Amino acid sequence: MLIKSLKNNNLRSSLLFFLVALILFITKLINNKNFIELKFNHPLFKFHDLNLFLNPTFNILLSFVCAVLLSIGFNNLILDRAVLKKNTVLPAVFFVVILSAFNFSYLWITLFVILFIFNRLLSFYQKDRPYLELFDTGFLLGIGFLLTPTLIFFLPLIFFANVMFGLYNWRSYIIPILGFLTPILFLVVYLYLNNNLIVFYKYYLQTLSFSIPNIIFSYKQSIFLFGLIFLIFLSLFELFNWISIKGLRSRKSFFVFFIYIILVFLTFFIQKNLNYEYIVFTIFPVSIFLANYFLYAKSERLIELLFGLFLFSALYLQF
Repeated sequence: MLIKSLKNNNLRSSLLFFLVALILFITKLINNKNFIELKFNHPLFKFHDLNLFLNPTFNILLSFVCAVLLSIGFNNLILDRAVLKKNTVLPAVFFVVILSAFNFSYLWITLFVILFIFNRLLSFYQKDRPYLELFDTGFLLGIGFLLTPTLIFFLPLIFFANVMFGLYNWRSYIIPILGFLTPILFLVVYLYLNNNLIVFYKYYLQTLSFSIPNIIFSYKQSIFLFGLIFLIFLSLFELFNWISIKGLRSRKSFFVFFIYIILVFLTFFIQKNLNYEYIVFTIFPVSIFLANYFLYAKSERLIELLFGLFLFSALYLQF
């Protein structure tokens, strides 16, 4: 049984993870007529009319490499920070399945930044003065803001993490702000000296504007998201029923992920031209919620069926 094998973190489970990733992205490669060519509309990347990476096929191959790196990095983060007690590849599997449902864009670069942010955030545990980690977190968030302006609204996540991990010193709130402003200040000075400040100012001002989310989903996207939302509800129900018996570090980490996904949903209202691809930012908490559910659910037949249907919906989305 697939899930039973993936609950471990051995050679067999690792090979199964790579097999799942290969199947998903080979399917995407075969049907690359539906794949949007990689283009950047961010002023930081001056490639508006240039397909940067040659052709859609190369883009898909590059997206496969990035997806595997992100998935493995996230899985290692979950295990190293003891978010899940059991050594498993399930977080990586759900991460790569969900990520395969999205096209490669500069948002994936931001995903790497967010992964590093979580790595620093969850390292606050049992540290009285994690000033270096706080500065690093703010600095990374500043870089993320330069790539994706809505990340400025993730700044409260650092403050919430401070409260969760018992950091009440005033320095713990000032340092991440200083870290956040550092890369922005460097870029502002550089743009001012090169007379490009107005271009960036207009881009960020236009991007951050209040609007009611109005995302149009295709039929296949709707099927995939319906299944994903159903699994999320099952996972949250399971999580809140058993979270009181989880370890202290694990429990606090789950609350950090929960606040993060709330902040992502709030940014849906201040993102101009919101589209399906932006939903990819929910992938971190969703992957860990699903991994936790499938790891500890008692009915093996049920979780095997649910995972099979979810994997099929991700494959169906590629055609």
